[in-house]
Amino acid sequence: MKPLNVFNVRLGLATNSSSSHSIIFTEQRVRDSYDNLEGFGWDFFTLASQQAKESYFQVALYQTLRHTVGKDIARMVAQSFVMEPHHLTESANYLFPYIDHQSAPTIPSDWGGHGIDMEFAQDFYNFLMQDNLVVLGGNDNDGKVHPLAINGAVTLPFANWGSSAAWVARKDHAHNYWTLFSRTSGAKLRFGFNEDMTAPARASVPELVDIKITDYCDHNCPWCYQSSSVDGKHADYIHPITKALGELKVFEVALGGGEPTLHPRFTSILRDFQYCGVVPNFTTHKLAWLRDDSLRQEVLASCGAFAYTPDNIEQARALCSLVDVHEINPRRVSIQLIAGFWEGPVFEKLLSLAHVHNIGVTLLGYKATGRGANYRYQPTRESLDEMWTVILKLRAVYGAPRISIDTVLAEQLKDKLVETEIPHWLYHTSDGTFSYYIDAVSKKIGPSSYCPTYRLIDMSADLTAQIARVF
Repeated sequence: MKPLNVFNVRLGLATNSSSSHSIIFTEQRVRDSYDNLEGFGWDFFTLASQQAKESYFQVALYQTLRHTVGKDIARMVAQSFVMEPHHLTESANYLFPYIDHQSAPTIPSDWGGHGIDMEFAQDFYNFLMQDNLVVLGGNDNDGKVHPLAINGAVTLPFANWGSSAAWVARKDHAHNYWTLFSRTSGAKLRFGFNEDMTAPARASVPELVDIKITDYCDHNCPWCYQSSSVDGKHADYIHPITKALGELKVFEVALGGGEPTLHPRFTSILRDFQYCGVVPNFTTHKLAWLRDDSLRQEVLASCGAFAYTPDNIEQARALCSLVDVHEINPRRVSIQLIAGFWEGPVFEKLLSLAHVHNIGVTLLGYKATGRGANYRYQPTRESLDEMWTVILKLRAVYGAPRISIDTVLAEQLKDKLVETEIPHWLYHTSDGTFSYYIDAVSKKIGPSSYCPTYRLIDMSADLTAQIARVF
C-alpha cells in the first residue's frame, strides 16, 4: 500500500464541501456499492474493484477536460486510460455518471492551460488502482459517516481545490514528488504518492524566484538591506529570465528592488512573466499606481498579488481605503512589515486593521546587510517577543489572522513556532532550497537577496541551463 505523503502546504483560499469523498487502505475484502448510471454524488458508495475505480477516474478526467478541449476529445482522453472504457453520456443538463462538483478531485492543467498534466493523471491513476485502496463517498450535511470510515479515512489533499484550470503541477523526478500550485489563489501543495518517501530537503529547480528588477528608489530608508537610492539603475532586457523560468516551470516570482513600480517597463515585465506561465507578484512602497485608473487596471490584470510596505498606520489605512473603493480582491493584497520594528500598540492596530479589511500581513525578518548593517535601531529579541505576544492575543480574539512570515523570521522564531504547535510543514527556515534569487540589475544569482556571495550569470547564454546548474 502507498498512502499519500504530504510534505508541505502553503494555504490559499478556503473551500467548503457538502459532499465528501475519501479513501481508506484495508486488507479486508470489500465489495463495490455504487450506481454506475447515477454516478458518485451524495449517497454512500464504495469503490473497491479496478473497474469501479476506473469509472470514477474516467469521470473525473472527463469533467476536468470537457470545458477546455470539448466533449469528444475529453471522452477519448478519459477512456484512453482504461482497458475497458465505460460509457459516458451527457444531456443538456446532466452527465451520467458524474462526480459531485464539490468532491471532484482537482487534476491540474498542463503548463499552457490547454489540457491536463498527463503525467500527473497517470500517477494519480496508478495510485487509485492499488489493490487495497478503496474510495468512499457520501455527504457531510447530516453528520453520518460511511460505515467503512469509522476507523478513519483520508481525504485527497487535492480534492475540491477549485477549478482544475487554475492549477498546474510539476514533478521533481530526482526526488519523485509532486508540487501543485494554484495560479489564482497562490495555494501550494507538495506531496508524494508513496508513503515510504522522506520529505525532500530541496527542489531540483526553484518553485519561487525573488527577482530584483531595479536598484532605483526615492525613499532612502536607513535600514534598506539593498542600499537602493535615486542613483540606482534599472534592469535592462530581462526577457531571457522570464523565458528561462517559464521553461523550468517556476511557479511564481516576487519582483522587488528598489521600487519595482518605478521601473519604466514594469507593466510589460508583468505581462512577460504571465505569458510564460509564471505568476508575477511584487512588493512596493508606493500607492500612486493604485490611484491611477489606467495603470491600476493594467497591473492587476497581469500580476498575482502585491505587498505594500507602510511607514505608519495612516498609510496602511490609505491602502485599505483604496482596496475597498476599487473593489480589489483583498486576498491579492498584503501589508508587509519588518518584524520587531513596531511598538506593541501600533502593531496591534495594524493587525486589527488588516483583519477588518481581510488583508493579509507578511512579517519579514531583519536583514543586516547594505544600509541595514549600520542601522542603529535594529529589532531585538525583546521586540520580537513583544510582537509574538500581540499575535497570540489577536489569535485568541480573531481565530487565525492571515499572517505569513519569511524564512529569516521563521528561523528567528523557530522556538515560538514549535511552542505554539505550528506544523513544521507550514514553514521553511532556510533559503535556497525551494526558492532562489536573481539580481537582474547586476546580473547575479544566489540563494537569497542577502547572502554574502553570488554567481554571475550570462544573459546572452543559455540561462535555463545556468539556473538549473547552480540551484
